[in-house]
Amino acid sequence: MPIEPSDARGGYQITLPEAELERLMRRIEDDYNDALGDHRRRMARCQRLYQLWRQRYDPNDAANVDTPNFRVPLVKWHVFLAFSKMIENVFGDDAEITATPTGPADEAAVRKVARYMQWRVFKSMRLLRPLCVFLFRKILFGRSIAYTPWVRDSYLQYEPPPKNIVAKLLRKVRNSKAKEKVHYEGPGFIPLWPDDIIVPAEKADTIHDFSFVIRKYTVSADKILIDASKGIYNDKTCRENRDRLVYASRELPEQRDPSHDAEPVQREADKGEGVTRDDAPSARQGLPVLEWYGRWRMLKPGSDDAEETDLEQREERESEIVVRFLYSGPFRLILGVQDLADLYPKKRRRRPFAEAALVQDGTYWCEGLGEMLEEIQHEVSNNENFATLGGMLGAGPVIFYRPSSASTLADRLRKYGPFELIPVDNPKDEVFVVTTRFNPQSSVLRSQTLLSYAERLDGLSDLQSGRQPNQANAPKTVGQTVALIEEGNSRLAFDAHLTREDLRQLLNEFWELEADLAPDTLFFRVTEEEAAGLFDVRDGGSTMDRTDRTGEYDFDIRFATSAAGKAQRRNDQLALYQLDLGNPLIVNNPRAMWKITARLHEVMGDLNFQRLVPEPPEDDLPLKPNEEHVRILQGETVEPRPGDNDHNHLIEHDRTLEKWRGEPPDSRDDKAIAELERHYVAQMRQMQQKKLMQAMMQNVMQNLPQLLPQLGQPGAAGGGGDSETPPGGADANGFESPGFGAPAGPVAAGLPDGAGLSQPGGLGV
Repeated sequence: MPIEPSDARGGYQITLPEAELERLMRRIEDDYNDALGDHRRRMARCQRLYQLWRQRYDPNDAANVDTPNFRVPLVKWHVFLAFSKMIENVFGDDAEITATPTGPADEAAVRKVARYMQWRVFKSMRLLRPLCVFLFRKILFGRSIAYTPWVRDSYLQYEPPPKNIVAKLLRKVRNSKAKEKVHYEGPGFIPLWPDDIIVPAEKADTIHDFSFVIRKYTVSADKILIDASKGIYNDKTCRENRDRLVYASRELPEQRDPSHDAEPVQREADKGEGVTRDDAPSARQGLPVLEWYGRWRMLKPGSDDAEETDLEQREERESEIVVRFLYSGPFRLILGVQDLADLYPKKRRRRPFAEAALVQDGTYWCEGLGEMLEEIQHEVSNNENFATLGGMLGAGPVIFYRPSSASTLADRLRKYGPFELIPVDNPKDEVFVVTTRFNPQSSVLRSQTLLSYAERLDGLSDLQSGRQPNQANAPKTVGQTVALIEEGNSRLAFDAHLTREDLRQLLNEFWELEADLAPDTLFFRVTEEEAAGLFDVRDGGSTMDRTDRTGEYDFDIRFATSAAGKAQRRNDQLALYQLDLGNPLIVNNPRAMWKITARLHEVMGDLNFQRLVPEPPEDDLPLKPNEEHVRILQGETVEPRPGDNDHNHLIEHDRTLEKWRGEPPDSRDDKAIAELERHYVAQMRQMQQKKLMQAMMQNVMQNLPQLLPQLGQPGAAGGGGDSETPPGGADANGFESPGFGAPAGPVAAGLPDGAGLSQPGGLGV
């Protein structure tokens, strides 16, 4: 499928003199031709690996039934298995995207941002199919590259067709009022073939480290003219060459790269599909374009021409630009020049490419699964064909006979088969049958040994594929099987960790595009349950404003749990629940019982428990200061709790207030600061009230000997000895009452000065 430049952001075209355009064309052609030799060697390897995947072979070999030529699809089934494991992890039922704020002011919107990215990746972008292609090429070839620009997919919506003659005459005028409808606007993700990207033979860790990168694509003349009006190409240049573009696109068939063997992988894919796209008469609308990303010293204002090394007339620092160059066909033409700093001003790495590698061994073009298993597949196929040949010799042994004793019929047959009668003069003396003893056990052992080599490379054994192992040392018990699976999963976990890191970088790239180029207000689908009351949800969704996208986050993806993992998790959760039922600390705590019961129902697949059984009210257990800060950033109203250590809380609140007030104005959360200031005052009031109550109780205990005679306690002067309530004991209702009924005067006299609700002066509140 051709990748058209409408997938990129338009605008910001740079107008250059003719001499500068000619210099750019020569630079692009030189870079392309210089890198083509190294590119061909890499693509020859990828072509060989793609042949292993498609199991392509010479049809003449298949027609030869005399010689065994079966090819064991080892690469195919191992690639399928690794591919399915990755997709199960990424797109499982409980896969989730999470966000971690990099600044304290970003905490308030972190939940909303995470739910938005969850919707964008899994629902809006429909990333499943392109990501499948991306991961497949990573597994097979070792490295995969995708084009990730900002995409605006729109179409024109016309008015309904007129029904009467007068309206038909006005049809042209009415249709001129067609409105543009945006089908999708957001980050794009377009996997590329290995031979769509050409880079120099330089040492690099990422695609952004190369001195230049060339992406090849084909585009129609009509699309060029439409995108030129949107600023993706230079509108003036395209209009001046409109007739030539239309003629070339209409009359010349679409073709692969005219350079010999520049696209061997795609040509191999054509053979696998049974389609020949080189100069096919039925193919149209394809003009080849080189999209060159590189560094270039721009001319200073007022300068029309200068050599590349002339720093007097050129800028001292290089600019990273993109040039779209129509390099083949009846003419050479630069369709547009843009500065990446204008296109993606807030991105750290501005080249719109994402990449992933199967193995992080310090090389850029690392091994893929196809290259790891290529030699083993050939050896397994040879062993299989050797065993087949031995079986054929056992079924049809070699026969020696004397030609003079054979009949005319026997000379004509040459081959013998079942139910054939071949007359000879003396079979006992003139016919000799050489029987072969074929033992298939050696071939079976050889095959198992070779397959075990493959399993040691990629960790994909029979157990991971859901098959019962047939080796002699296969596990005999459930415990042995589980232990073997867990050990085998270590290699799969290694691949999963690398894939997760690649997806983290991809999500961060998406967010940088969203924060920079998304519309001011964007609606996204989210349920009230997913929002958890942390942001507004109306009509089945919420909105992301530009203020919501000002924060910086580190995104991560939580992989889905496998079927075996889910079963093990259910068993573990059920066993834990049974242990919790015998724990008095949990049984006597309604909130704890509700949480572990809800967790058990969730693991068992029942997601309606929280709707049917409401959560008990929150108790007054103290919270840590940082937990209070997180809740305040999330928009909650937090009140002090009686069990708080007020002194420590006030110290932490004071530090946090100072930190939040020092944030830049554009990232400062004024609502959170105001709420924390209010909470600070409430915490001080609670501390003063605790001091007041403590002082009152101390005063009561000090004046207790004076109060006992008035209460009639035994052993006190002027009091009776018949009281049934001992000092400090309980009354008839069981309540502790060590001093109730004390006169107001003595108690009030013992209060310290300033025990009211005064505020400290160092708050600045």
